[in-house]
Amino acid sequence: MPNSVSFEKIFKLGDGRFALTEDYEKMLDIYPKLDIEEQLNEFIKNTKKSTIELENIEYDISISVSYTYGKSNLYENAKHGIEKALSGTQSLIFANNLINEAQKIAQKKYRNNSNGKKSFR
Repeated sequence: MPNSVSFEKIFKLGDGRFALTEDYEKMLDIYPKLDIEEQLNEFIKNTKKSTIELENIEYDISISVSYTYGKSNLYENAKHGIEKALSGTQSLIFANNLINEAQKIAQKKYRNNSNGKKSFR
């Protein structure tokens, strides 16, 4: 993700969250030695050095990044990744298969809580 590259789409998700999309395979064709994690860490570092000024008050910028690639569950994986980043101390999360991990944890919790009992609504 060299500086000259712009993202295919930018989505404003609310609460200061954005989703940026790019065709990873196309990026590798253009930049065969692309190290996405290195580029994202550089992006985070540069962003944290920046500030925003509103009404003569300067604010530091906080940033967390979750990234994923593939063909399925991209949004869900990235969403779980950003939640993991925000709840921990990591600024960068590789989020492939996080949705699968979350489903396994939920199933395990369900099994542990049900203990063979049926719930009635």
